[in-house]
Amino acid sequence: MSVTTLRIVLIIMSLMLAATLGLLVWLISRTSKLEAKYKKFMRNSEGLSSIEDVIFRNLEEIDYLKKEYVMANNRIIELDNRSATNIQKVSVKRYNVFEDVGSDQSFSVVLLDRNNDGVLITGLYTREGTTTFAKPISSGLCQYMLSAEEKDVLEDALNAKY
Repeated sequence: MSVTTLRIVLIIMSLMLAATLGLLVWLISRTSKLEAKYKKFMRNSEGLSSIEDVIFRNLEEIDYLKKEYVMANNRIIELDNRSATNIQKVSVKRYNVFEDVGSDQSFSVVLLDRNNDGVLITGLYTREGTTTFAKPISSGLCQYMLSAEEKDVLEDALNAKY
């Protein structure tokens, strides 16, 4: 073999070695990135040896969380239904019924639940004392006659946000 041929073979082999080294560096870099992703994926997976184990454990956790969600949602619905009969709308009005009696000592109070059922309580103040009346409210209506002040306070309670 001539020296020129030897040089050409040596150059070709050097180029092949450089390409092989470059490919090796690229593969090591790629492997390191994949290993980092694998470790991130496998975090918090003590005692699990494979990705399959992690996936099965995560599926079990998802099933558990679905059941917990359904139970919590059912409890919320139950509490919402039970709270429908709690007092949720309140209105108070003080006023003066009789001109010869000073100050706003008379009052009307309305207490309603979500269904607009409840009670209207009125206290009429006179010089001799206070007389108190209670009138039932059903679906926002009263079967007894209401004064203008009672109508106002009932309307305020019906328009209240709960």
